[in-house]
Amino acid sequence: MHSQDENPPQALLQAWGLASPPRRGPKARFELTDVVSAAVELADDAGLDAVTLSELARRLGLTTTGLYRYVDSKDVLDELVVDAALGPAPHPRAGRARAGIRELSNALWSRYETHQWLAVRPVVRAPRCPNAYSWLAELVRALREAGDPRPVGTAIAIDTLVRGYAQQALASVGRDLDPVIASEIGRRHPDALVASGPRVEPKEDLDEAIDRLTAPQWASSSRGAGEQ
Repeated sequence: MHSQDENPPQALLQAWGLASPPRRGPKARFELTDVVSAAVELADDAGLDAVTLSELARRLGLTTTGLYRYVDSKDVLDELVVDAALGPAPHPRAGRARAGIRELSNALWSRYETHQWLAVRPVVRAPRCPNAYSWLAELVRALREAGDPRPVGTAIAIDTLVRGYAQQALASVGRDLDPVIASEIGRRHPDALVASGPRVEPKEDLDEAIDRLTAPQWASSSRGAGEQ
């Protein structure tokens, strides 16, 4: 168990620009960003579970021990990989709250499409890397501009919606079910999505869901700024 006084891992401090790479020993062959980029490529190829220290070291031509020069645990590596795949959030132009929220949600959806493992990764702790907070900050800014009295809560809800709809798109819910089970779902839960139902377009549903979630804020913003 980690104490609150324990220093953060060196690699996380580097991600925030709060520390320099270690200078002891021979000159490093890679920058931390090179190592993380290789890990993202590995995750894109085979999923986040495939990003092990041994496999990443093999791809980089290092020993597993040599990889510890850059990152000291699988958990820290996973955090860095997730943050790199998210990338920094776009910065929507001020004065267009509705367009800004759409731009951010669409950009986040695009990240999940590009890195499909990102949507289904387990979330076991609050993020400790910078990019995740850039997304939250930009959503909060746009929502506050739209007049939302609780922008942090709405921003988290939008993030959850985008991820949930991305999971739905990946899972193709109901379309690969055995016909017998699909029929029983239809009998017991006729309003649920089943294999025989129409193909769901999660991105279209997502846009509508975000519209409904933020409609009160957009209405007040439109009255104040004349935004469409």
